[in-house]
This record gives sequence, C-alpha cells and structure tokens, in this order.
Amino acid sequence: MSASNKNINNIDWPQVAQYLDHIFLMSYDFLGGWENIVGHHANLFATNKTPNQISVDQQVNALLQRGVSHQQIIVGVPFYGRGWQQVEDFTPNTLEGLTSQSGLKKGSDLDDPGYFTYQDIATHLLNNPKLGYQYYYDEQAQAAVLYHPTKKEFITFDDQRSIKAKTDYVKQNRLGGIFTWEITADKDNQLIELISTELNR
Repeated sequence: MSASNKNINNIDWPQVAQYLDHIFLMSYDFLGGWENIVGHHANLFATNKTPNQISVDQQVNALLQRGVSHQQIIVGVPFYGRGWQQVEDFTPNTLEGLTSQSGLKKGSDLDDPGYFTYQDIATHLLNNPKLGYQYYYDEQAQAAVLYHPTKKEFITFDDQRSIKAKTDYVKQNRLGGIFTWEITADKDNQLIELISTELNR
C-alpha cells in the first residue's frame, strides 16, 4: 500500500485488517521530482520542517490507531534516491522544506529522471570527492542527503545509517518486518545484509 494519509483514511481498517496477514507499507516516495517541494523521500521521523508532517513513523501510527496490529505492518525501505536540481535555498541545517524548479534530468533510469539506485549513489557519487557532492545526515529525521553546492543538486536517499535506524524502529515497535524496493539496486548486498543482520540480532 502506498504510504499517504489519503490512502490510509479511505480504507475501513477494522473491516479489512481481519482478512490480511500482512500490510506492506510503501513508506517511500513521500516527495520526488514530480513536485517543486524538496526534502526527504523516506524519512523515519518528521521534523518541524517536514512537508505535510509525513514520515514512516507517522504512517505506522496511523495504521495502529485504526486497529491494525503491530505484526501485520511490514515497513518498506527504498534502495534508491530521488533528486532535484536548482535547489537554491539549501543550508546544512535546512534539509527539508526547500524548493526547486524541477526534478533532476539525469539518474540511473532514463524513464524515471531523478531516480538513483543506491549502487550508483554509493559507487559514483558518495565516494567520489572529485564530483563535488557533499554528504549530510539529518539526525532528527534519520535520513541521508547528497548536495552539490555548485550544481545546486539535492538527492535524498536511505543509506546504512538510516536503514539501521529503521531496523531498530521495527524491532522496538514489534512490527512484522521490512521489505525493500528494489533488491537489484543494492548489487553489492550492503543494505540487504545489514537488514538481515540487524533484524536477527
């Protein structure tokens, strides 16, 4: 189920949940290059700058409040990022609620501009200082960002740090587990092995 307040509110959960073993919450794509609002696309928590106050935690609690059991909820984790260009109002202390003229015109998929696999981010952008991307981590939201100060490009994504926070959250809240979209974007298995290790710890 795509994570949005509209989708959650439109379902009679006490009636529906009794027939479901699990609910796979697609807790990503909160934001993307299809709109000019810039921020995290899969943040664990909302901050005072989060557009619409949407987050993984907010969506999980919305289901719990409607009678869905903890064990039914499977949290989705993206193995990809979303990007924008012409992000002029960026500062290291402002990683959400920014504005852009458009999504990035490049990425890992020509049919989905601004989409970057985790493999591409980790291999080509994150660990290549010559390209000029700077890494930031939002401690409040538990989400990672790359920003290019010259090109004014902003990429939001999940990395090992944010995924570790999500596995901790799933265990602490006794949720049903984690699923990913999608596994081929993590060709070195860095993220999937982290999830397996942490959930079975």
